Amino acid sequence: MVRVFDPDQARYFCTNFQSLGGNAQRPIHVLSNYYYDRRKFSLAEGTSEFADYRASSLRDVERRIFLAISHYRRSLDLMTTSAAAWAHVTLYYASFFAASALLEMFGCYANERKFIVEVAAGSTGSQGLLLNSQVMSQQGLENMGSHERFWNIFYLCSPQIYPWVRDQKQKQVLDPNLTGVTWQINTRNRVNYDSHQSLALMESFDRTFDANRFPGCLQGDLATQLTIVDSMTRVAFSFARSFNLLTDALRGLPSAGASRGSKIRDLIITKSMPTLWSKILWDDFTQ
Repeated sequence: MVRVFDPDQARYFCTNFQSLGGNAQRPIHVLSNYYYDRRKFSLAEGTSEFADYRASSLRDVERRIFLAISHYRRSLDLMTTSAAAWAHVTLYYASFFAASALLEMFGCYANERKFIVEVAAGSTGSQGLLLNSQVMSQQGLENMGSHERFWNIFYLCSPQIYPWVRDQKQKQVLDPNLTGVTWQINTRNRVNYDSHQSLALMESFDRTFDANRFPGCLQGDLATQLTIVDSMTRVAFSFARSFNLLTDALRGLPSAGASRGSKIRDLIITKSMPTLWSKILWDDFTQ
C-alpha cells in the first residue's frame, strides 16, 4: 500500500503556505528528481528540504487544479462533430490534472518513472515524506507508460481517501471498479492515436448530440469520461477549499481578484474565445 495523509494531516500539510524562493520555486518534478539524484530519500518536517518540497508541491497542486478546470471548460467548446475526439482527450487531461492534484494534497506524488513520493509520518509537527524507489517493481509498473503508472498508483491510494468524500456520486471516481484502473488512459489513446476510432466517435457523436439535452445526449465512452471529469474535479476542488490551500502559483495570471476562484471565473468560465478562424485562408482546404 502507498501511504498518504489522513484529512487532518493533509489539512495541516496544505495550510499556511510559505512563499519560499530557491529550490522551492523549482517545478515539483525537477525538485523531486534533484533530491532523488542526491539520495535524499527522506524529507522530515523542520528541514529545509521538507519546506522546499512542500512549497513546490502546493504550488503544483494549485496549478493542476487550475488546469483541470480549464480543460474541463474548454472541452465543452469542442463538443462538435469534427472535434468530438479532441473533446474526449481534453476531458481526459482534466481528470488527470485533478487526480494528480488530489494525490499531492494527501502527500503522494506519482509522476516519475523511478520513484514515488509517499507519506512516511503524518503527525502534525513531525511529518515526513519518503522517496520510494521500490513501489514500481513491487507493483510491476516499471515497463508501463507514465500515465498507466499514475493511474495504478492513484487507485492504490484512493481507498484511503474514499471514506472522506461525502457525495456518493463523487466517491465513485475513487473506486477502480467503476471502469477499471487504466480505462481512462487506454480510451484516450484509442481516440487520440487511432484515426478509425476518432472518426467512429465523431459519427456516433453526430447521431446523438443535442445541445438542448446536454449532457444527457452523450453516449458511450465520451459520456463516461465527462461523468468522471465532473466528479474528479469537484473532489479535488472541494478538498483544496477544505484544506484552505492558497499559494502564489497563479499570481502571474491577470484577473480582477487574486484568489483561485477569481482567476477561474475570469480566465476560464467567463472569458470569451477569440474568433481566430477568420485569420486563416481556408480556400485551399475547401475547394
